[in-house]
Amino acid sequence: MGLTSWILWRGEKLGTRIISRFIWPPCSASTVILDGDKILAIEKGDYLMLPGGLLDRNESFEQAAEREAKEETGLEIEVLEEIHEYIKEFGGVEKVFTATVEGGKLESSWEGTPKYIPLEEAYDRKWRWNRDIESLIKKAKA
Repeated sequence: MGLTSWILWRGEKLGTRIISRFIWPPCSASTVILDGDKILAIEKGDYLMLPGGLLDRNESFEQAAEREAKEETGLEIEVLEEIHEYIKEFGGVEKVFTATVEGGKLESSWEGTPKYIPLEEAYDRKWRWNRDIESLIKKAKA
Protein backbone atom coordinates (compact mmCIF):
# COMPACT_ATOMS: atom_id res chain seq x y z
CA MET A 1 0.00 0.00 0.00
CA GLY A 2 1.42 3.37 -1.02
CA LEU A 3 1.63 6.37 1.30
CA THR A 4 -1.30 8.22 -0.30
CA SER A 5 -3.43 5.08 -0.21
CA TRP A 6 -2.54 4.55 3.45
CA ILE A 7 -3.38 8.15 4.36
CA LEU A 8 -6.78 7.91 2.66
CA TRP A 9 -7.43 4.44 4.12
CA ARG A 10 -6.86 5.84 7.58
CA GLY A 11 -9.41 8.53 6.72
CA GLU A 12 -7.06 11.46 6.87
CA LYS A 13 -5.64 14.01 4.53
CA LEU A 14 -2.45 15.79 5.45
CA GLY A 15 -3.18 18.26 8.19
CA THR A 16 -6.64 16.92 9.03
CA ARG A 17 -5.74 16.22 12.64
CA ILE A 18 -4.30 19.69 13.17
CA ILE A 19 -7.12 21.51 11.38
CA SER A 20 -9.87 19.51 13.06
CA ARG A 21 -8.43 20.06 16.53
CA PHE A 22 -8.06 23.83 16.21
CA ILE A 23 -10.52 25.07 13.57
CA TRP A 24 -13.50 22.75 13.19
CA PRO A 25 -14.27 19.07 13.56
CA PRO A 26 -15.35 17.78 10.13
CA CYS A 27 -18.63 15.89 10.09
CA SER A 28 -19.39 13.25 7.50
CA ALA A 29 -22.12 10.92 6.29
CA SER A 30 -21.87 7.48 4.68
CA THR A 31 -24.36 4.98 3.30
CA VAL A 32 -24.81 1.23 3.37
CA ILE A 33 -26.63 0.28 0.17
CA LEU A 34 -27.56 -3.38 -0.10
CA ASP A 35 -28.84 -5.17 -3.18
CA GLY A 36 -29.80 -8.68 -2.17
CA ASP A 37 -26.59 -10.39 -1.07
CA LYS A 38 -24.31 -7.57 -2.27
CA ILE A 39 -23.17 -4.21 -0.87
CA LEU A 40 -22.30 -1.12 -2.90
CA ALA A 41 -18.69 -0.14 -2.26
CA ILE A 42 -16.05 2.09 -3.78
CA GLU A 43 -12.97 0.04 -4.66
CA LYS A 44 -9.80 1.99 -4.02
CA GLY A 45 -7.12 -0.55 -4.92
CA ASP A 46 -6.07 -2.03 -1.60
CA TYR A 47 -9.32 -1.38 0.24
CA LEU A 48 -13.05 -0.67 -0.06
CA MET A 49 -15.01 2.27 1.27
CA LEU A 50 -18.65 3.15 1.71
CA PRO A 51 -20.05 5.99 -0.40
CA GLY A 52 -19.83 9.10 1.73
CA GLY A 53 -17.91 12.17 2.70
CA LEU A 54 -17.78 15.49 4.49
CA LEU A 55 -20.78 17.77 4.93
CA ASP A 56 -20.82 21.02 3.01
CA ARG A 57 -21.79 24.25 4.75
CA ASN A 58 -25.51 24.31 5.73
CA GLU A 59 -26.00 20.70 4.61
CA SER A 60 -27.71 18.00 6.67
CA PHE A 61 -26.18 14.57 7.17
CA GLU A 62 -28.84 13.08 4.90
CA GLN A 63 -28.22 15.64 2.15
CA ALA A 64 -24.48 14.98 2.35
CA ALA A 65 -25.04 11.22 2.10
CA GLU A 66 -27.18 11.65 -1.03
CA ARG A 67 -24.76 14.13 -2.66
CA GLU A 68 -21.66 12.08 -1.89
CA ALA A 69 -23.25 8.87 -3.20
CA LYS A 70 -24.10 10.65 -6.47
CA GLU A 71 -20.59 12.13 -6.79
CA GLU A 72 -18.80 8.85 -6.00
CA THR A 73 -21.05 6.30 -7.71
CA GLY A 74 -23.23 8.11 -10.24
CA LEU A 75 -26.33 6.78 -8.47
CA GLU A 76 -29.18 8.80 -7.05
CA ILE A 77 -30.19 7.46 -3.67
CA GLU A 78 -32.83 7.97 -1.03
CA VAL A 79 -31.63 7.89 2.57
CA LEU A 80 -33.81 5.65 4.72
CA GLU A 81 -32.56 5.58 8.30
CA GLU A 82 -29.55 6.17 10.47
CA ILE A 83 -27.93 2.93 11.63
CA HIS A 84 -24.77 4.13 13.35
CA GLU A 85 -22.97 7.19 14.65
CA TYR A 86 -19.22 7.43 15.21
CA ILE A 87 -17.27 10.01 17.13
CA LYS A 88 -14.08 10.30 15.11
CA GLU A 89 -10.79 9.96 16.97
CA PHE A 90 -9.65 13.33 15.62
CA GLY A 91 -12.97 15.10 16.19
CA GLY A 92 -16.28 15.36 14.41
CA VAL A 93 -19.13 12.97 13.89
CA GLU A 94 -19.92 10.50 11.15
CA LYS A 95 -23.42 9.16 10.67
CA VAL A 96 -24.05 6.01 8.65
CA PHE A 97 -27.39 5.54 6.91
CA THR A 98 -29.15 2.87 4.92
CA ALA A 99 -30.33 3.94 1.48
CA THR A 100 -31.97 2.68 -1.68
CA VAL A 101 -31.02 3.41 -5.27
CA GLU A 102 -33.55 5.60 -7.06
CA GLY A 103 -31.80 6.12 -10.40
CA GLY A 104 -28.60 6.84 -12.26
CA LYS A 105 -25.92 4.42 -13.40
CA LEU A 106 -22.64 3.31 -11.87
CA GLU A 107 -19.77 5.62 -12.84
CA SER A 108 -16.24 5.82 -11.49
CA SER A 109 -14.88 8.98 -9.91
CA TRP A 110 -11.54 10.15 -8.59
CA GLU A 111 -12.50 8.31 -5.37
CA GLY A 112 -12.39 4.91 -7.07
CA THR A 113 -14.58 2.37 -8.84
CA PRO A 114 -18.07 1.72 -7.48
CA LYS A 115 -19.23 -1.88 -7.60
CA TYR A 116 -21.51 -4.30 -5.87
CA ILE A 117 -19.45 -6.70 -3.75
CA PRO A 118 -20.87 -10.06 -2.56
CA LEU A 119 -21.33 -9.89 1.22
CA GLU A 120 -19.10 -12.89 1.90
CA GLU A 121 -16.27 -11.19 -0.01
CA ALA A 122 -17.00 -7.85 1.70
CA TYR A 123 -16.48 -9.40 5.15
CA ASP A 124 -12.98 -10.54 4.15
CA ARG A 125 -11.81 -7.30 2.51
CA LYS A 126 -10.01 -4.35 4.10
CA TRP A 127 -12.28 -1.32 4.60
CA ARG A 128 -11.33 2.32 4.97
CA TRP A 129 -11.07 3.35 8.63
CA ASN A 130 -11.00 -0.37 9.55
CA ARG A 131 -14.79 -0.38 9.51
CA ASP A 132 -16.65 -3.21 11.14
CA ILE A 133 -18.56 -3.79 7.93
CA GLU A 134 -20.19 -6.97 9.20
CA SER A 135 -21.83 -5.05 12.05
CA LEU A 136 -23.04 -2.29 9.70
CA ILE A 137 -24.51 -4.84 7.29
CA LYS A 138 -26.36 -6.57 10.16
CA LYS A 139 -27.80 -3.23 11.26
CA ALA A 140 -28.80 -2.39 7.69
CA LYS A 141 -30.64 -5.70 7.32
CA ALA A 142 -32.52 -5.32 10.64
